[in-house]
Amino acid sequence: MESTKQKKINNRIFKAVLFFKVIFSLVSTLLETN
Repeated sequence: MESTKQKKINNRIFKAVLFFKVIFSLVSTLLETN
C-alpha cells in the first residue's frame, strides 16, 4: 500500500521535473534569440 503511494508521488515529481526542464530550455532559447 505504501509503495504504490510512493510510486505515484515519484511519478508526479518526475513529470514536474521534465516539465520544468522543457520550459527552462524553451525560455533559454527564446532569450538567446533576442
